[in-house]
Amino acid sequence: MGAVERTLKECGVAGIYAVPGYPITGLAEQLIGQMPNARWVINEKIAFEMAFGGSVCGERTCVLVKHVGMNVLSDALITSATHTIGAGLVVMTGDDPLADGSQNEQDSRYYGLIAEVAVFDPTPRNLGSCIAQSYVLSERTRAPTIVRLTSRLLGAQCEREKVSIPPEPLFPYEHDVWELTFPESTSAFTEMLIRSCATKQSTHPSTGLPRGAMSWQWYHLGTPPTWWKGHLRTASTETQATFLSRL
Repeated sequence: MGAVERTLKECGVAGIYAVPGYPITGLAEQLIGQMPNARWVINEKIAFEMAFGGSVCGERTCVLVKHVGMNVLSDALITSATHTIGAGLVVMTGDDPLADGSQNEQDSRYYGLIAEVAVFDPTPRNLGSCIAQSYVLSERTRAPTIVRLTSRLLGAQCEREKVSIPPEPLFPYEHDVWELTFPESTSAFTEMLIRSCATKQSTHPSTGLPRGAMSWQWYHLGTPPTWWKGHLRTASTETQATFLSRL
């Protein structure tokens, strides 16, 4: 748990919005007790909307929920991914394999496919790096990212990593997106995804963290290869060539 708190502080996260539920209740209590910008929220959808508001205002934010809470915030998550965000917004979801403290099992990584956003599935060795990279990628793609936590991961002894990301968000929020029609915003969203995926093996100059080197592979953008066949048509010729050359 200390690795999460330490990395959030190093990333300059200004708002943490948590909804209690196994297995993230203990982590949320620790963050709320140690970080003045962390707070409980009544439900997951409101937590995400508060974090999105902070992102639009230029503040890095974090949403902390359990796996079934992803069902509640999914509408806001998908809409924000299409209409873009401002500063980095990371959703940390606590999955409960075998349903030790929940009414069911649920794999939150599938929300990467549904919302077409990046998903990180860290280990105790790279938890801090994954969180830091998730903020950089969130700002680069102008979309939320998801970090999957489990009870076993939260109870493990995580390595102490020194992370370094830009102190300020990479880009401001572009309010002009709300003037676009739905086809225009969808086309812009597709262009952004293809450009991001085309550079997935490069290294970010500020972090030195390699894209695609963790455990997210193709689903790191929530999209299998077949998804691109129908969407490449909406991208520019230059982007198509760049994307295909990286496959």
